[in-house]
Amino acid sequence: MTVKSKWQNRKTIVGRNKTELDKFVKQHEARGWRKVGKGAEIHDAYRSEYIQVMEFGRLVNAN
Repeated sequence: MTVKSKWQNRKTIVGRNKTELDKFVKQHEARGWRKVGKGAEIHDAYRSEYIQVMEFGRLVNAN
């Protein structure tokens, strides 16, 4: 018996700057991925990362 994870259809997109992250997010949206939540910024002493969680096949209700 296998256990399916509810996070199986999610992934994290990481960019070195906001422009790079936006480019990666648009590429994934064209392939059917959708944004989940807000993007995050992580600033370290040596580098910064911009992160967006994306989910595949998410149903959006248009009410």
